[in-house]
Amino acid sequence: MGGGGTGNSDYNTVNINGGTFSKNIKIAGGGFSGNSHNNTVNINGGTFSDHTNIYGGSTTGGTVSGNTVNITGGTFGAFTEIRGGNADNNTVTISGGSFHSFTTLFGGNNAGNNNTLNLKIKGLTVYSVDGFQNLNFYIPNTAQPNDTMLTVYPTAVNLSNVTIKAGVQDGSTLKTGDTITLIKAALRTSISGYETI
Repeated sequence: MGGGGTGNSDYNTVNINGGTFSKNIKIAGGGFSGNSHNNTVNINGGTFSDHTNIYGGSTTGGTVSGNTVNITGGTFGAFTEIRGGNADNNTVTISGGSFHSFTTLFGGNNAGNNNTLNLKIKGLTVYSVDGFQNLNFYIPNTAQPNDTMLTVYPTAVNLSNVTIKAGVQDGSTLKTGDTITLIKAALRTSISGYETI
């Protein structure tokens, strides 16, 4: 954990570049009982066993906002939970790694605002996605027609009041008329916004 205690836990950074981690561990930029703001967890590699909890920030009694989780690599076991925070302005960015299909992605609680998921890889399958008000899809230049960016199964994805943006990275061979599926899920609700990035 980057920082914690009975006071506030702000502006901490945790960097993980490798190693093997046992079950039931918690990785957090900041936490315990105070507020947890503007903390960052960067994971570039490592092997993480089942029931790993990764939090940009966490608390038992304060607010958790402005925290960031960046994942560029690593292997993550079943029941991994990746959580930005529990309030506002938290960000989870996934641009690499191997994830078990029983992975949960969580931005903030249902009353939160401006929590963001940035997805920069294709073919990611997870158990659930919740608590994000912004979903940004950076379609990699390796994507082929009919590829899927994100599959959520077996749970539903509530896209009410969610803004979805998508763009294709430079160097793509996709052509006009080609189709990429951004989200494939068991159940979906209406999309409130769609833009390009």
